[in-house]
Formats: sequence, structure tokens, C-alpha cells
Amino acid sequence: MLTINLWERLEGVLQKFSPRDYEALLPPASEEAIAQCEKEIGLKFPEQLRSAYRRHNGMHRLGPDGATSGGFFDGGDRWYAIEEVAPAWRMMSELAADLKADGEEEILFPAPAKWWDELAVRPERWCKGWIPVGAAQSNPEQFIDLAPCLRGTSGQLIQVSIEGDALLLAPSLNEWIEFVSKSFETGRFTADPQSGMWIDTLWGPHNRKSFSFYGWRSSGATADAAPG
Repeated sequence: MLTINLWERLEGVLQKFSPRDYEALLPPASEEAIAQCEKEIGLKFPEQLRSAYRRHNGMHRLGPDGATSGGFFDGGDRWYAIEEVAPAWRMMSELAADLKADGEEEILFPAPAKWWDELAVRPERWCKGWIPVGAAQSNPEQFIDLAPCLRGTSGQLIQVSIEGDALLLAPSLNEWIEFVSKSFETGRFTADPQSGMWIDTLWGPHNRKSFSFYGWRSSGATADAAPG
């Protein structure tokens, strides 16, 4: 499906089923802003991410009540505006340097090894080949991964918990968009009328212990079944 059709579908779905998230979408980012961000982080945006920012410059940071305005990723996490990407990338790079200086390198930044070949996502707290695209409050959590492991794909969408678990949300940004649209259309996803939080009727409320419910595991497997 063409990217523009995916976005038209998603916008219609959010407007119908999750209006708080639809209203939080911002107007397009400029080509100049995208190019400036690429220059600052030294990474070229994949075309799907570039197309996303040409469509919307992420989401409002805060709604009228002062709460996070809308969600786009797991757990109600917000999509970054383009102006937030480079500062988040620098913040994560500085955090990684501090963690390594504090002796956390072996745990949070293990040396590449043969067992990495069985993974889609690098088992690290941070990699400079990741582009921050989403956040829980001020903490970057979703990234476009340009440095995948052998079973991954460049441009895949990953999520990294505060504990340092890096896992696969979708093989690409467009596949995430298509998955969200389909999930609302089929009734798998609903939006809580009070909080706006997405509820997965297969798995229950989103939480960090159920990353694999989207069907793409860090190993690249595609099974999608409710827990036993």
C-alpha cells in the first residue's frame, strides 16, 4: 500500500476511534527542518520516516489539561516533533557515555557476539544508529533503527524500556501504521474514553511486559497469540 494511502487510512481511523490522538497531530514539518535534523545527528532519514514528517510534524507535547496530548506508539507514547529528535539523540548519546563511565558497559552495552545473529535488535541501551521518534513524557522510548542485527531490517521500529530492553515493535514504520489502523478497524484496539490510552482487547492494557503482542519479537519471529 502506498505511504499516502496508509496515512489517509490512519488519520480516518484515529478521527473515528481515538479523536484525542487525531487532534494532537501537528501540521507537516518543513524539508529544511528535516534536513537540519539529519545534519545534527549525522543520519539520513529512511523514506518512510521522511514521508511521516512531511505528513505531520509529530504530536503536540501537551493538551489543554497539561497532560500528554496524544499517543502514537505503545503505552500512549507520543510521536516526537522534528525539533525534538536531535536533542533526544544527543541526550541518549550523553547518557550512554555516562553509563559506560560508571562501569555499566558490560551489562547495558555488551560486546557484539555470535548470539547477536539470532536477534533483530541490538541488545543495547542505546546505539547512535537509532533515531528517536517517540517518548513517554520526556524519555525517548521509540526509535527508527538504522543499525539492526542480522534478523532485523534497517528502518525497523523498536522500543527501548528504561531498564534497557530493546525490542521490535514492527519491521518498518509503515507496517506499524498499518497494524494500528487494522487493529482499530477490527476492534482489537479501543481507546479508553477517559485517559485516551489504547486498550488491546487481546492482551489487555498496554504495558512493558507485553512487547511481543504485536507479533514481531526481538528474534524476528512473527507469532502473535495471547499469553497462556
